[in-house]
Amino acid sequence: MLSNFDVRLGPSVALSVPALSKEELKGFNVIPRLIDIANTEEFFISTLEKAYSANYYFSIENVGTRGNKDMLLLSIAVQVGDEDDKEKILLFLKKTEDPLANVHAASRGTDGSTSWE
Repeated sequence: MLSNFDVRLGPSVALSVPALSKEELKGFNVIPRLIDIANTEEFFISTLEKAYSANYYFSIENVGTRGNKDMLLLSIAVQVGDEDDKEKILLFLKKTEDPLANVHAASRGTDGSTSWE
């Protein structure tokens, strides 16, 4: 799941794989709001509500936006029920730090610029 922050609309999900309907996204509505608490490029795990997530916050320079950067949150999210083994889910999420950071790193060129500039 990729969330972004829009200065007019606030945080929202920009992309999800698999593609989720608006109704299905309601179960994960807390995740985009995590952008508000992240202020440096970092990995963190959230266990808010019934959506556990591994998250990697980063920003991309964009002179066309307010503040000259796009704030993004790349997340792997799991809906958690009362019967689920939460410890195993957390262990899985903790192991995603490197893959999430690698996705972000792959989007940057060797000079640190984004590959889509």
